[in-house]
Amino acid sequence: LIGMIMRISSSRRSLDSMVMLFTVFLVIQANFVFPMIANNVLVQLIVIISAKGFYELVIAGIYWCINHSSLLLHAVWGPLYLKGIWSYAYTLEGKKYVGVWEIDQDIYGHSVVGNGVDDELHVRTIVRSVSPLVEEQGGYYFINLRNELNNGNARVLSRTTLLLDRPSRFWSLVQTMRATTEVFGGPSDGQLHADVVFHRHLDATSIDEVISELR
Repeated sequence: LIGMIMRISSSRRSLDSMVMLFTVFLVIQANFVFPMIANNVLVQLIVIISAKGFYELVIAGIYWCINHSSLLLHAVWGPLYLKGIWSYAYTLEGKKYVGVWEIDQDIYGHSVVGNGVDDELHVRTIVRSVSPLVEEQGGYYFINLRNELNNGNARVLSRTTLLLDRPSRFWSLVQTMRATTEVFGGPSDGQLHADVVFHRHLDATSIDEVISELR
């Protein structure tokens, strides 16, 4: 987690520093172009306040652009650009289970909402992340809150550990992930979902769309 946060924080700090240097450059140039500024304390104060506002406006604009551009988000996150719709499947006690996750992502981190579905593809579990994506010894995990509708709507926690099948090229998207899920609490306490496989649906726009594809 520390390593991942440091990498993203480092990128944001670099971006912030570049904008700050540009703002300082503009202030210096303003002093050269309008020498009367240097001799007027009130005008200097106005320039400083305006420069601060300009800096914050530019940073907000850049972050907005990054958060609304898959291309820029991919550039910032690299292989950890996971935003999109993912289906998953695993086998437990000889029975196959499937479901769908939607991973949302911005410059600050990841979040998950999803559904597990039964044989008739009716919703059996609802999950949403209560932690960021945490790095751990080469893997990553989410802590999720689960509503198990098939167990009287029991509210439990689960931890899904993900191993990314990284593409050979940096710019290529991760298409599959291998995972395990541990359940804590409720009727499913201690249950382990091993050998979970996630597949990315690049053209999908919603969880319902992918559930329909599973029919």
